[in-house]
Amino acid sequence: MRLIDNWKRAHRLWSVRLTALVAFITALEALQPQLAAVLPAHWYGWAMLVIGVARVIKQEAGNA
Repeated sequence: MRLIDNWKRAHRLWSVRLTALVAFITALEALQPQLAAVLPAHWYGWAMLVIGVARVIKQEAGNA
């Protein structure tokens, strides 16, 4: 397995930030069941689509 170039700055990539956000919301949903009533059932699918698009978009050289 090879790491991406500048892996120490991966936290600046939008795909990493969005993945962390989804993980945070998922953890909140487990702790606060009321949140599940507010979020649509298919929001995970949309979130993964957005993360996938963010992953393939070329980002500025200063961000990666």
